[in-house]
Amino acid sequence: MEIWEACRRRGVRPTGPRLAVARVFAETEDLLDVETIWRRLNVEGASLSRTAIYRAVKDLSNAGAIRVHAVAGSGRTYFQKHTELPPISLVDIDQGDIIALNAPDLAARIGSAVKNAGYDLAGGMEVRVTRRR
Repeated sequence: MEIWEACRRRGVRPTGPRLAVARVFAETEDLLDVETIWRRLNVEGASLSRTAIYRAVKDLSNAGAIRVHAVAGSGRTYFQKHTELPPISLVDIDQGDIIALNAPDLAARIGSAVKNAGYDLAGGMEVRVTRRR
């Protein structure tokens, strides 16, 4: 789903901060936190405050253009652009990090299996992992 298509449907206007944050998401499949978005925008020369980025992320999330991923107990919140296939996220239970698993074939197979069982996916899939020692 195109980020601005979702925003237009919800009546979200394209302000400067929203456009800048949307551009960051359009350029990656990664899960991003506000700090990472802020750093990427600063490298590009954008001078947005973290508060403006939080507001833009909230607006994009409310419009359904990006998804929110929170790691329970860590206080970390990550965001990812909305895609047709549900995202698969690896949650590192030792570090509290979320890693986007780019496996559209696996997501499609899981989605198909869920539908064959008579259900619809209600969101993304999280797989709890720990690093090999």
